[in-house]
Amino acid sequence: MNKKEMKELLLEQEGRIEKRLEKQAKDLKSDLSQTTKDLKSDLFTTKKELREDYNTMGKFLLEEFDKRLSVVAEVLTEHTKKLDGITEMVAQNTVDIDIMKGMLRRKVEIEEFDALEKRVIILERKLRID
Repeated sequence: MNKKEMKELLLEQEGRIEKRLEKQAKDLKSDLSQTTKDLKSDLFTTKKELREDYNTMGKFLLEEFDKRLSVVAEVLTEHTKKLDGITEMVAQNTVDIDIMKGMLRRKVEIEEFDALEKRVIILERKLRID
């Protein structure tokens, strides 16, 4: 084989190699494009699933909070009723104490009156006898 033939053969092989490289580059570009599309699709799906999970968890937490808040509201209502009852009792006790104070003052006045009456009776007896 002479130089010319060898050169032609090399050029021919170089052309085939270039065609193969171009085809491989094209295939690689196509594969890369498809992989990118798949990744974008997977990312979108994952993002959507995460959003759904977040919403579900948020709803669950809101329901749980509402339940616990309802329990607190019930307890508060019960305590308010008890406090109202105690307030009424204190008010009634205050009225009763005022009445008792008046009765005690009156009792002291009656006792003092009884003592004075006895003293008057004693003085009247002394005056009659003398």
